[in-house]
Amino acid sequence: MSYSAKDLSRILTDGKKDDLVIAETAFALVEKAAKPRIVRRRFGLMGDKIVGTGITLSGEDVKRHLNGCKEVWLIAATVGNEVDNEIKRLSASDLALAHAFDMAASLKADSLCDESEREIREEMKREGKSATPRFSCGYGDFPLSVQPKILFALDASKSAGITVSADFTMRPFKSVTAILGVCEKFEGKAFECGDCRFKSVCSHKLCAR
Repeated sequence: MSYSAKDLSRILTDGKKDDLVIAETAFALVEKAAKPRIVRRRFGLMGDKIVGTGITLSGEDVKRHLNGCKEVWLIAATVGNEVDNEIKRLSASDLALAHAFDMAASLKADSLCDESEREIREEMKREGKSATPRFSCGYGDFPLSVQPKILFALDASKSAGITVSADFTMRPFKSVTAILGVCEKFEGKAFECGDCRFKSVCSHKLCAR
């Protein structure tokens, strides 16, 4: 989906009021700073192993999400290092705008994945197949420890400039990895906060869902 300044305004105020001025400013700054890059590849899936990647799916939530799939798409997307630099610059001069910019950048990264997901779905439709909604490391019990292997399988450091640290933090910060399953007909639904077993202890103000 595409996000608007009004969406950001609602997030910043917990839906209690609109603050469109700062939201529109943040959105404009993100659009100026962002250097979006997306990389994706299609792989076979045998049981819980993604063929040719060394990835073994961990966590029951992602296995359930991909049940019946024989192939998967791996995606990595980023809005670029320039956005990280702008967050640092704004944090030193305008904390409120820095916070709004940070949130707008998260929405921008999410919209890149939405765009890639739409393109994959269209490609699968031409093949007479379907695709599941995307599922990212950190959803439910799908661990962040899989993230480096996804990036390696996509050669994302070279192709998109995305790296990951020992604590599984990606650089640029506003980067996302995800997995989509290929199936004959997807009849489930996208993973949402209400589906997560950790919802009662979640501290994310704005998670990817």
